[in-house]
Amino acid sequence: MVRATGIESNGGADEDIAIDTPAMSAAVIGDIIDALAGVLSCSREVIELAVMTLVAGGHLLPSDLTGVSVYSQATGSFDFHPGPLFANIVIADEVNRANTKAQSAMLEAMGEGQISVDGHTHRLRQIRSIERVRDIRAACRRVTLAPEMASYIVALSAATRDAQGVRFGVSPRGSLNVAAMTRARALMQGRDFVMADDVRSVVVPVLAHRGCAGIDAGCGSA
Repeated sequence: MVRATGIESNGGADEDIAIDTPAMSAAVIGDIIDALAGVLSCSREVIELAVMTLVAGGHLLPSDLTGVSVYSQATGSFDFHPGPLFANIVIADEVNRANTKAQSAMLEAMGEGQISVDGHTHRLRQIRSIERVRDIRAACRRVTLAPEMASYIVALSAATRDAQGVRFGVSPRGSLNVAAMTRARALMQGRDFVMADDVRSVVVPVLAHRGCAGIDAGCGSA
């Protein structure tokens, strides 16, 4: 679990600057990563992967969302300990499978920019506008994925379906997610084209849960 306390905006000084080059996109993404790294209790690698997922339009699954109020004997009152929803950037998958409380909290955070816990409302602090995130995602979709790189991704996914000991391999949807993440990684490094190193860097995190390694193993979503 990662937790953030007190993420501050830079005032949106660059919000009006057009993202028309990979280098400019990479600079904005780098600012987001730096802001999160200053307040999150996790490695920079985890933060970069989470932001890469955001840029690619993908998803992660958080747990323990809103936080809890804990009674303090020293003060005789309850102290609020914020949960992961206070990280400002939260990417959730299959929200409909969460319990009612979790669904309500996520919808309130997304729709109103706030979280209500134990009768108290906590505002979420914004580090970038939704419009800015949309601009970055649009820039990500413009990154070139050459036919050779697309074939490389498809071949890796196909290999999981033929590998010995693999019960269910990766579906075409897995290949599409790898492609999206390679574009995001390229953009984060200031490039407008995907390289083989991008594929190698993201293929395991993207596909690790999308297959079934054996008869008795738990299967993820293809």
